[in-house]
Amino acid sequence: RREFVYTQKENARKEEVLVIGDLVHDAEMANRIGAECILLSSGHERPERLISSDAKIVDSLSEIKSLLNITK
Repeated sequence: RREFVYTQKENARKEEVLVIGDLVHDAEMANRIGAECILLSSGHERPERLISSDAKIVDSLSEIKSLLNITK
């Protein structure tokens, strides 16, 4: 799977990877590599469906900055 190829190629540890997406599939992929995932509820998938994942769900990109404690 591409997610494994990418993390191996980049020599990325799961603690260093954050997947940001808008599909349940994005959360599933993050789970496969052991990475954290944030899903955007205003994307392609209905918010009700995103709840089935164990990812954090945000309504806007600006909320991601808050979750990550980014001030800029």
